[in-house]
Amino acid sequence: MFSNTYLKKKFETISKSTIRWIYNKEIINTQFIPIEFSNDYDYVKKSVSKKGELLRFASLELRNNREIVTIAVLDSPWIMHRISSDLKEDQEFILELISKTPDGKGFEFASLDLKMNAEFVLKCLKVNGYVIKLTPPRVRTRELLLKAVDQGGNHVEYVIGFAMGYVPELGSDRDFVLKSIGRCGSLLEHVCEEFRNDKEIVYRATLNDERAFLFASDELKKDREFVLKCVKNQGNILSYADNDITSDWNFIFECIKQNGQALEGTPLSYRFDEHLKLQALSLHGFLSQTDYSANYRDLRIEYEYPELLELDSFKSVAQNSASK
Repeated sequence: MFSNTYLKKKFETISKSTIRWIYNKEIINTQFIPIEFSNDYDYVKKSVSKKGELLRFASLELRNNREIVTIAVLDSPWIMHRISSDLKEDQEFILELISKTPDGKGFEFASLDLKMNAEFVLKCLKVNGYVIKLTPPRVRTRELLLKAVDQGGNHVEYVIGFAMGYVPELGSDRDFVLKSIGRCGSLLEHVCEEFRNDKEIVYRATLNDERAFLFASDELKKDREFVLKCVKNQGNILSYADNDITSDWNFIFECIKQNGQALEGTPLSYRFDEHLKLQALSLHGFLSQTDYSANYRDLRIEYEYPELLELDSFKSVAQNSASK
């Protein structure tokens, strides 16, 4: 039998070891992961969240764990060589990494086979358009670029810009420009002069971005019928139209009949024109809301026609001003 003294010493040793183990587990070492915790999910997770490169001290099992590896990679992208080959072949894992890296760098962790898989690359581009700059040249074909633009997705405007630079002749491809311009109106700045004078292309560009009208041809900026058509969807387009038509009171009146917001795009002198403001109010419940015009609002009009105002904030301003 063991003596009481031996048992007491044995118990004290075990107790000290247990206390030390508990103490060590509460402290995250930023230099290494103690071997006794290398397979401890919670400990390893906390460690790599503080310093991703500590993944190298984790057990093989945890180095193959999606969540832990994702945390480690987001902290220390250079540890790519620490990722298991299984994860590099895991499409869902790579797509998740891409979605969590703003510049699409997660794509770099994919295996060569996945990087050369056009179908998978398209999935990646839908998640993050910035991936296009990381794809192998052999995969970056004209067909893939067209499909990527057609499917849309996050940062598709980057894909469009990249495609235009990578395959310059796409800027003269009407089908490509038509598809692209609806997703990225600012592309109008980079297309050929012929397309800047193409009503269908310019109209589609303005549906996406009113500022695109700035790059329309001078001829279209003077085309009253075309400008009126564009104004129906984007009132501020008047800001970019030719001065000859924006100085025509009757034309401005017709534009406001189509879209009250057109008042915002008129010269400042017209924004305070009582008849134009009444027209915008009566048809669309709209008054110019620029910082400048807010200081010179005609509160009498607002007070006399409160039923025309759709915004309660306008009513309260008018009523408060009238009561003073």
